[in-house]
Amino acid sequence: MIADQAAGDLLAALRDPTTLTRLDAARQTDLVERARAADVLARIAARARRGQAWARLPERLRDILDADARGAAAHRRRTCFEADRLGRALRGTAGMPVLLKGAAYALAGLPAADGRRPGDIDILVPRQALAEVETRLRAEGWDEIRLQPHERRYFRAWMHELPPLRHRERGTVLDVHHAILPPLGRLSPDPDMLIAAAHPLAKAPGLRVLAPADMTLHCILHHVQDGEFRHSLRELVDLDDLLRHFGPLPGFWSGLEARIAQFGLHRPARHGLHQAATLLGTPVPAQLSETLARSGGPLALRRTTDAAMASALRASGRAPRGLAERLAAQALVLRAHWMKLPPRLLLRHALAKLAARITSGADRPAS
Repeated sequence: MIADQAAGDLLAALRDPTTLTRLDAARQTDLVERARAADVLARIAARARRGQAWARLPERLRDILDADARGAAAHRRRTCFEADRLGRALRGTAGMPVLLKGAAYALAGLPAADGRRPGDIDILVPRQALAEVETRLRAEGWDEIRLQPHERRYFRAWMHELPPLRHRERGTVLDVHHAILPPLGRLSPDPDMLIAAAHPLAKAPGLRVLAPADMTLHCILHHVQDGEFRHSLRELVDLDDLLRHFGPLPGFWSGLEARIAQFGLHRPARHGLHQAATLLGTPVPAQLSETLARSGGPLALRRTTDAAMASALRASGRAPRGLAERLAAQALVLRAHWMKLPPRLLLRHALAKLAARITSGADRPAS
């Protein structure tokens, strides 16, 4: 890994915001810029307020953190409003929709929502309800984002979600999932089991969230399998917040271990929990870590993947630089694609993208 003082300062501040008081003004400025680019600046503010660090921070730094936290709070309110609209639009559909990721954290009032800026709204619905859900959403102003024909086929034939929908008035983007990983991929947890175990939201009638163990697993999978590691430090912070919140609940860790075994998710679970424990000091039971290590594949492959992920996480908020970082980032992207689809479909999709790029380039007038 490439030495990066700002990355080290950022990880230290996420683990313990009081470390900010030990940085000089220049390093504080570097940390703020990196944290803002990685979308975790308001998360540091939330963690500082949770503990005893806030009052000890310089006023200038408190003002910066507070401004970013107010922006994150506005995003959260907008997300709650959109979720309410979705609940109204889809009430009575076959299978109550399940909120995922940021919207779920916000509506469930979890610490992982503090300082988090939700992006798209994500929901999970039974596959057999997709047609009804899509019809209702279109009637409520949600239209499919314009895509190339091969991109539409990619979503509708091979992926675990519909093409993204955008509200024609409010501009909000909605991702409708029928699974949490591509059904044709190398890992594919049974979505019906996840939906069956989901919990209704008292404050959002008509909507549910995943059970604690399933919500944690989905966070791990999105972090480890997605391949887009440039901004994934935010997701590692999500995982840290979820584990610190759910960990003390009776039966959580045994339930998580049982779910990992049930779905065969030992490798991604091991990578996600290892990164959280190593970089953010997340408390993970030693027995679970040992169990996952025994089932986590060849040692050399584990270490190589861990190193690539750690490199990408330390580069969060900036583009990979240096040969080692660039290779690590590219390897993670290739790994993610390899996990999503069988080789023949990957090749078919890659050729379709290449053909579309060549065609669009040929159609543009010469500059």
